Amino acid sequence: LKELNLENDTIVVYFSDNGPNGHRWTGGMKGTKATTDEGGVRSPLFIRWPGHITPGRRSDVPVHFADLFPTLCDAAGVPIDPKHRLDGASLRPLFRGDHLRERTLFITFPHYLAGYATTPVRAVVRGRFKLVWHPYDHLEFEGGRVTNATTRYAPEPLVELFDLASDPGERTNLAAQKPEKV
Repeated sequence: LKELNLENDTIVVYFSDNGPNGHRWTGGMKGTKATTDEGGVRSPLFIRWPGHITPGRRSDVPVHFADLFPTLCDAAGVPIDPKHRLDGASLRPLFRGDHLRERTLFITFPHYLAGYATTPVRAVVRGRFKLVWHPYDHLEFEGGRVTNATTRYAPEPLVELFDLASDPGERTNLAAQKPEKV
């Protein structure tokens, strides 16, 4: 980009579609790739746009890959036909240090994958709370470790509720304590 003299007129986006496939990269978060746990869905997103984003600006607002299309259209000045409803939202307010309106994020992983020790699961994140629903069955891990010796198959559904603001590692299930929130 520098050689072509395009570096100041180009938006560069770097991101991953989901979390890492090993615990050593999750920053202490529960779960890895192929889960709805924070360790499985949090991933880096870097955007460089000289003159529009202050270098080093950081945001902890949860965003979704579906936000990239409306963000890039907004940045390019391309209007989106209102007849085409989008799941995402433009992230440009975050570039200025503003806020996004509160919204609900949905996460699903509908597969049984023995290699990742996962069963079908769905999650909903709104504000500081995350509701996780294992509709058919789930796995339990003794001591939080995923090995053949510590994994137990539980043939019943499971509902979990986490306060991500106070418990980003999803260690304490609040579902029984907050049935109204569930």
